[in-house]
Amino acid sequence: MPGVTNPVMINGVPVVTTPAVIDQTNAEQLHTVLLKSSGDGRAIVVVDMTGTRVCDPAGFRVLLRAHRQALPEGGELRVVILPGSAVSRVFISLDLDRLIPRFGSLDQALGPGPTPVIRLPRPRPPVGLQMMRPSAARAGRHESQ
Repeated sequence: MPGVTNPVMINGVPVVTTPAVIDQTNAEQLHTVLLKSSGDGRAIVVVDMTGTRVCDPAGFRVLLRAHRQALPEGGELRVVILPGSAVSRVFISLDLDRLIPRFGSLDQALGPGPTPVIRLPRPRPPVGLQMMRPSAARAGRHESQ
């Protein structure tokens, strides 16, 4: 797989470095590497995506699938994505950050008791309020007429 070799062990944790572009042509190869990394009885596998500029839906599906496969065995997939990058924005927009622990640096992901990057819930106006506004505006016009 271009840009990805066998995982490198850092502090006893396999770290898989992804290529600059993850798309349908290499997503299954990435999945194979992730399965091999977690298949060695490792509880945690870190995916270093700091060099990834583009990740299409096939790549994000691979990450989600690998994470879900690790969970029943007590494992976990952790991703390292540069905050503010295009990959980070898509990861967040797909709500994957609510499922897969995301870190801003490799040191954070590998450190003792790492804390994932947490984003605050998106503020959403109550549905009832959205529907009441036009009605309230019309009601106000009728009362003043």
